[in-house]
Amino acid sequence: MKPTPIFSKIETGSKCYDDVKATYTGISIKTFISLALTMLVAIVVATFMILSINKAITENPEDTEIAMKWLTTSSVLAIVSVIIAFISALVGRLSDKAAKVCIFIYSISEGFVLGFITGIVEAVYPNQYIGALAVFGTLVIFTVMLLLFVTGVLRVGSFLRRFLAAVLITAVALGLFTILFILFSGLLSTYSTNIIWLILLIETLYLVYACFSLIYSFNEAQAVVESGCRKESEWSVALGLLITLAYIYLQLLRIIVLLLQIFGKRN
Repeated sequence: MKPTPIFSKIETGSKCYDDVKATYTGISIKTFISLALTMLVAIVVATFMILSINKAITENPEDTEIAMKWLTTSSVLAIVSVIIAFISALVGRLSDKAAKVCIFIYSISEGFVLGFITGIVEAVYPNQYIGALAVFGTLVIFTVMLLLFVTGVLRVGSFLRRFLAAVLITAVALGLFTILFILFSGLLSTYSTNIIWLILLIETLYLVYACFSLIYSFNEAQAVVESGCRKESEWSVALGLLITLAYIYLQLLRIIVLLLQIFGKRN
């Protein structure tokens, strides 16, 4: 099978046969290890954020002052982590040799970002288990898309490319329309229910795009294994899977929050 364009830089063919070849098991193990590291960092940071926010709203001035300093520092670290995650993901995807290091840098930095966001959400919506729901939803989506790929129901082809392009263009267009509507309608501080529904539609489209992007990741893994690529190529494939899974989790988190804004009450 010919490798997909994204993995055009991964060596295939006879040059790879002298080395240990990439396998599905190797890709799975590397994906699991990096995903576990991401989740561990996210859980620690989320717990820290929840405790800090709870202290920030207490009646004790000393606790509030300390908590606010920690929250400010965490916000700065979150911004830095976004930058590091982006750079490490880009370098790791372009170079399979650098992917082994980049995937762990990405796991830690992205874990911090996801934990930071999850902690804020859990503190604003206590006892809703939003993070757990998003994790469960991500696992369900991964399993379903993997089954669809393995059974041959979904394959990378011209139709899938056109479909994803249409979904992405629609989401971007609706996003720009929403921004312009909010700016010109004066709804800068509060959203009406209709606007929230529109934003929910946009986020759902992005989630659909991310879900079907898993098919590309599975196809890349298949291409790397069947083409006899070197063992180190497994890290690049695992990084691609990790990036997609992290994005799906983030989209689910945002969708759940929007649904709570529509149907529930914030505590």
